[in-house]
Amino acid sequence: MESFPQKCMPDGQACFAHSVLSMPYYRLVEPCCRGTPPTHTATYPLVEFFQKPVHEQLATVKNVFTRKTDAPEQVQGKTVSSVPLSKLILSKTFATMWLMILNSAISGLIITGSYKTFGATQPQLNSDQFLSLVGSLSAIFGNAAGRFFWGAMSDIHGFKRPFTLLTLIQASAMLSYNQLAAYRPTFLLATVLMLFCMGGNFAMFPAQTMRVYGSAGASVYSIMFTAFGSAALMGPILANYLRAKGGPSLVFTVLGLLSLISTGLTYVL
Repeated sequence: MESFPQKCMPDGQACFAHSVLSMPYYRLVEPCCRGTPPTHTATYPLVEFFQKPVHEQLATVKNVFTRKTDAPEQVQGKTVSSVPLSKLILSKTFATMWLMILNSAISGLIITGSYKTFGATQPQLNSDQFLSLVGSLSAIFGNAAGRFFWGAMSDIHGFKRPFTLLTLIQASAMLSYNQLAAYRPTFLLATVLMLFCMGGNFAMFPAQTMRVYGSAGASVYSIMFTAFGSAALMGPILANYLRAKGGPSLVFTVLGLLSLISTGLTYVL
């Protein structure tokens, strides 16, 4: 059996590859992502794109390769002129958001890939039936439900307050994860909560990127998404190092502190 958190490494490599390969896709759909819906009752241009006749879709795709520049637009009440992508991704705002993703997503990705191998090392949790149940409930009521919940919260309340709450929940779960693993119900709750928050990370950052960067948001997010891949790739390396130094308890403590760093970075934006 692979040891905790060795199991995360293939998942991390796959996630990193996915983040890199997604860049051309976001460049392709950028013309379809003009503006950001302030609420979830607004229209979504990407959905409208797929509802168009085929010849109109082809014309939009053709425009990706023929347009020269974007017209100035209004983003959060400010006029934003066309700026080269290189300048956007070298900005303080981009760096801050990238680090927020890295520090926040790393714990959820590690728990996703290794909760079962960690549970197998604990006598009170070592049941394949129970750990499979944890995985199923975490996928439904954690990852999937979290994307709906945090996405809606971001639409209604903006980015900062929901994300602050998410990182605080995540930090609390991580800092007490080793203690919560003493009992099956609390281990189940903590794991579901971690995937619930992980789903929120994936749901909130695309919308926030569109709010900040407007029509350039799709291109910017194609590069910002590498933060998720980096978290998945670096997470197992960091966790293995910490585990060798202080065991799982040190791993969970550091992951909790990384979530708190994301909380602080929220107010640098």
